[in-house]
Amino acid sequence: MKMRHNAPLLHIEGYVYPTVVNGPGRRVLVAVRGCSLKCPGCVNEDLWDRTGGGRYIDPSDLVDLILAETGLSIEEAAEVGITISGAEPMDQAASLFILLAKAQMTFKNVIVFTGYTLEEISEDPTKLACMEWLDAAATGRYDQGWKAAKGLKGSNNQEIIKNEYYQSLDIVELENFPHLTEIHPNGLTTGFPPEENDDVSLHSV
Repeated sequence: MKMRHNAPLLHIEGYVYPTVVNGPGRRVLVAVRGCSLKCPGCVNEDLWDRTGGGRYIDPSDLVDLILAETGLSIEEAAEVGITISGAEPMDQAASLFILLAKAQMTFKNVIVFTGYTLEEISEDPTKLACMEWLDAAATGRYDQGWKAAKGLKGSNNQEIIKNEYYQSLDIVELENFPHLTEIHPNGLTTGFPPEENDDVSLHSV
């Protein structure tokens, strides 16, 4: 059922399914376009710009589109997680809110990666409202000088926040999530890319 709303169209780069490197279990990954934070060393720098690339979609339609194009039934989707990353999802908070509400009613759990800290999110009512629909979020700026070796975060200064209202994710599992990288048939590399000369673990898709 289509949700009625006044939010702008959501600018996304695209999505992939399945992925297992963006949170526990089999997941859908939605990559949004546009970032105002522009952390040095960001692996998704090519998604910062919103002037070109990607596509605009009604956020209330995206979940149904994903199900239709992946062939996932409602029953199957209930056993699959969804992760929204990017660039910066919270820069499109009004549209993200609509997507998250639909996603939470459809998928097993919902994770968002954001460069905003919890304090910054708390100062913006729309961003804060988004947090109500999340099972977990990785928050804070990426610090390329303090790269994390594990956990659902890119650098050790970032914080993993679990919404205690939802019980499908375990904080210990999130804190110890292994860093792996996937290369998808469409050319998208996702997960936690290694630094130059690091050993890389590739997961076959």
